[in-house]
Amino acid sequence: MEVGKSYPHACLAAKSLAKIKQRITQLTARERTPIPLEDIV
Repeated sequence: MEVGKSYPHACLAAKSLAKIKQRITQLTARERTPIPLEDIV
């Protein structure tokens, strides 16, 4: 089921892309990882 059509050559704005990247960095930060750093390395 297709809801909408995609736009050709549509890109996110630089500010919204930066916000998304910052959020991903926060969610995947070292302090949120349950495995100790010594076990990873």
